[in-house]
Amino acid sequence: MQKFFFIAIFILGSLSCNGQFRYSGQSAVSLYGGGVSKGFFVNASYQRFLNEKGSMIRGDIDYTSRKQHIPALDTPFDTGIVSLGAAYGYSFNEIFGEFTFVHLWAGAFGAKETYDFNEAYKHMIVGNTDDPVTYGLYGGIEAELHLTTNISLMATYLRWQNFKSDFAKHMNKFGGGVKFYFK
Repeated sequence: MQKFFFIAIFILGSLSCNGQFRYSGQSAVSLYGGGVSKGFFVNASYQRFLNEKGSMIRGDIDYTSRKQHIPALDTPFDTGIVSLGAAYGYSFNEIFGEFTFVHLWAGAFGAKETYDFNEAYKHMIVGNTDDPVTYGLYGGIEAELHLTTNISLMATYLRWQNFKSDFAKHMNKFGGGVKFYFK
């Protein structure tokens, strides 16, 4: 077991020696997921770095699933939210070491909510079940550790503020994933 541990540390350490640095026009695709209150989320994003200083734009597609309930009947049901977002951000290089980065971003999104409940109870649900299109603002912080020239591990916190939804006014999302860089 110790032998396996030391080999794994050696491999990860040698991969880290090839960390990627920002340059203008560089692009990345990230895939991550995690938890949200009473549910989970998955996200895919595209990022493009505008200059070496760290300015970036990004686009996100996100799916969130949450459990809800009808208070009068104590009946649980599921809500799903599919959203598309666009944001501007900044990347801070080498915050915690040579191969680490921290990204901050903020933007706007549009979303569609879906509901999975018995139609007989629909009249008891206070919410926008007849008009499921919503919109709002989102932002986040992402810590990144480069493993190779083109691959990074991430830890992410997202905050969503939904202006129209009655089921998901705001969400705090915590997760992790992987990012792939290319030119």
